[in-house]
Amino acid sequence: VEAGVVLIANPEKFCADFGSSSSQPSASLLNKFGLTHPPPADLGPDRRADLLPVLCVLEKHPLRGSQALLLNRRTGYLLGDLEQAGADGDDDDSSSS
Repeated sequence: VEAGVVLIANPEKFCADFGSSSSQPSASLLNKFGLTHPPPADLGPDRRADLLPVLCVLEKHPLRGSQALLLNRRTGYLLGDLEQAGADGDDDDSSSS
């Protein structure tokens, strides 16, 4: 692992019923990423993936370890999907008679 690498969570480490082992995920691991419990299976695979962390490694130091930026959870939105106020040229202050 080096700077610039993007790490995507392994679902087997965060979900109790994923993969070959059905062991309970570590509470301390879940807490590090703001999860109070493992994502339940009834949410479906896409929503469960939304809850898993994604990290971008910023620095790797032999003595201090690694530093990473938590990119939070994916939203499923693309930048083009987001609405911007006033993007269509409408102005609330102008009036037409």
